Amino acid sequence: MADTKILLVEDESIEAMDIKRTLESLGYEVPYVAASGEEAIEKATEIVPDLILMDIVLKGEIDGIGAVSKIRDLNIPVIYLTAHSEDSTIERAKLTEPAGYIIKPYDGTELKYAVELAIYKNQMEKKRKKVEEELLHTNEWLGYVQRAVKIGFWDWDLVTGKLTWPTELFELFGLPKTDEPSFDLWLDILHPDDRELAMENINLALQEHKILENECRIIRPNGKEIWVSAIGSTVYDEDGQPLRMSGICLDITERKQSQKLLKESEGLLRGLFDNMPSGMAVYQVKNDGSKGNDYIIKEFNQTSQKIEGISREEVIGKSLSAIRPNIDDYGLIPVFKKVWETGEPIVYPAKIYVDEQYANWYENHVFKAPTGEIVAIYNDVTQEKVAAEELRESEAFLDNIVENIPAIIFVKNVDKLDFAMVNKAGQELIGYSLEEVVGKNVHDFFSKCEADFFTKKDREVIENKQLVDIPEETIETKNWGKRILHTKKIPLLDKEGKTQYILGISEDITKLKEAEKSTD
Repeated sequence: MADTKILLVEDESIEAMDIKRTLESLGYEVPYVAASGEEAIEKATEIVPDLILMDIVLKGEIDGIGAVSKIRDLNIPVIYLTAHSEDSTIERAKLTEPAGYIIKPYDGTELKYAVELAIYKNQMEKKRKKVEEELLHTNEWLGYVQRAVKIGFWDWDLVTGKLTWPTELFELFGLPKTDEPSFDLWLDILHPDDRELAMENINLALQEHKILENECRIIRPNGKEIWVSAIGSTVYDEDGQPLRMSGICLDITERKQSQKLLKESEGLLRGLFDNMPSGMAVYQVKNDGSKGNDYIIKEFNQTSQKIEGISREEVIGKSLSAIRPNIDDYGLIPVFKKVWETGEPIVYPAKIYVDEQYANWYENHVFKAPTGEIVAIYNDVTQEKVAAEELRESEAFLDNIVENIPAIIFVKNVDKLDFAMVNKAGQELIGYSLEEVVGKNVHDFFSKCEADFFTKKDREVIENKQLVDIPEETIETKNWGKRILHTKKIPLLDKEGKTQYILGISEDITKLKEAEKSTD
């Protein structure tokens, strides 16, 4: 009570002092005693007390009732003090909605209870207003949330059949607010293809005491189709008979559209995944990723299944080590681990993998998915590797023949007529090494007359795309002097039929010519 301030308004000083002492003896604080209506208005605004004891009859232009009328906006409870009980005065005082009346001469006990009751009622009124304000705020917020997320609450009395729903559901269903909510109305706006399932779900929820979960389509009066989710809970009586079902109805159209797009996207990705020409395996990493057992197969495309000769069902959930027993010795796991830790993709070049079942060459492109999995796109390049090795062996065999054949063999590029290759017999004849010859033409080694003759014959090969046979041509060599050659120049054509190289095959016939001459 010590914190309760009471403003006393009484123009009789003796009586005012008596009331003040009584109030203070009861534990109340009386910070001021006003003697007029004007003074009461000023001090009430200044002090803002918890209660005002107001004498109705005051000296001055404003009486107690007039003073209270001017300070009603402060919401301070008022108890009137009066020695008059005329009906007209009481009726006038009622308009100010006082907290009570005390008729002079007052009784101390009467004063005590009147003050306590007025303060209690004021506290309760403040709490009530606060609750109402909070409730109003909550309802406003709830309405905003319902409109924002397109949700509405509904209640279905299963005994009377009465169905109620708020404004938000009228807006969601596109129905005029003048319509009377009913179960038949709900069925009417349901998509015909969804009615049977909706009824089955309702009956199942009621019979098995389960939560109702319905996803169905609504057809609005304007023809627009939307998806809604209805979720409800049922109240039963003591005998287990359903009394009431209440719940929410939520617009899930966007979610359904997203699910459809996601399904289509997943279908496209699955098609690309399964039909890509390379094998693709997706691994979930566990532990520290340092062993083949740490990589669990989550996905395995059709090309991988063909490469491995195993079905998807046989490998999903298994570790990489389960299908590649010697994978830890292959060198790929450290690559996986690095990609997993850094997120940077790595190309692991073709390398042969060997175990009791496989002896194949694989090349791997490894990257990390945004969701954390390791993805390996790989190809079995065994056939290419075998073919390349066979080609290398074949080329080596041919090179060996070309290099060791006694005939002079050379190849020229068409654009500059420079040497691309000269075999050992040719190098020995002209007296220059392969390194000294490649990239240079005949003008770098022979006289102008000889070089011009050789070039002329080269041009004939290029233009005619036919073999040119030169029975005799004389060249001056660096180490062996003048030699006589029988040369054939052959055009090597590209895919478009243009001469790309000139192949020359020469035979040193110097001794033969000398023998013929001596015979003559």
